[in-house]
Amino acid sequence: MTKDEIKLVTFILLALVIGATVQRFRIRSVPASVAVPAPAHTPQHWAKPPYVLKPAKGKTAPAADDDR
Repeated sequence: MTKDEIKLVTFILLALVIGATVQRFRIRSVPASVAVPAPAHTPQHWAKPPYVLKPAKGKTAPAADDDR
């Protein structure tokens, strides 16, 4: 390895260590009462995408799980 590559690897590792240290310090310094509350309503299921494809010519009945 050349000196430039060693400097680059050292810089990247040092930046990662400093970033992890700052993140740990910031997490510990925030009191629990100031933390962001969880959202009041969390959806149970993903939204259904719009029906784009047309049914095959032989199939005219909707699927059993279609609740529209």
